[in-house]
Amino acid sequence: MEQQKDYDEQQVIEQVASHLQDRFPDRDPGVIDEVAADTVHDFADAKVKDYVGPLAEHRARDILNDRAESQPS
Repeated sequence: MEQQKDYDEQQVIEQVASHLQDRFPDRDPGVIDEVAADTVHDFADAKVKDYVGPLAEHRARDILNDRAESQPS
């Protein structure tokens, strides 16, 4: 099956990372970039690419929240 021509994975990663940096300004930008890239890659085989960004961002927020909860205060 051919991928949608207007889907740009790198652009989606950058958008997800930007949204996450706004939401988690105290987090290391490198960690945010890594989580954003990993979660977008998790949806690489999605048939409908329109939802990759929102789905990846939701999953990334959960990951970052879980990491914050598991870190000692």
